[in-house]
Amino acid sequence: MPEKTSWFYISIGLIILVIILGSLTGYYYSLYNDAISKYNKLLEQISPKTFITVSLLIDFSNGTKIWYNKTASAGISLFEYTMNVTNGKVTYEEYSFGKFVTGILGKEQNGTHYWMWYFWSKGANTWAIGPVGADAYIIQDGDILMWRYEKPSF
Repeated sequence: MPEKTSWFYISIGLIILVIILGSLTGYYYSLYNDAISKYNKLLEQISPKTFITVSLLIDFSNGTKIWYNKTASAGISLFEYTMNVTNGKVTYEEYSFGKFVTGILGKEQNGTHYWMWYFWSKGANTWAIGPVGADAYIIQDGDILMWRYEKPSF
């Protein structure tokens, strides 16, 4: 009988040990996941964004409007973004001051109408003309931009 009793106590001890080790494993796993989550949040706060979200409207001024809501690499220009979303279907002329867009998606400028770019001014709640050339404007996260085929007012 003493042999059965000792195996019984050894079994109970092993069961208790397994329960304690399982609890400790769960506890430390929870701490590990919490630390990883905090680390990722901190990394997100201190690291520059690699990708940004930008909305681009291409307005052909004939009723056809195409919206592109895509992610882009941070640090690229409006010109590069336009080339990306249109799969390179942008024509342009190179000048000393930069690139001048002459056509988008097959719609080319003529003697009176040109491609002009605008940004959505949240403060004024309206479209505002781009302050620099498309190749000089670095897109920002959340930008809402537009290319419009139009006769300039100047």
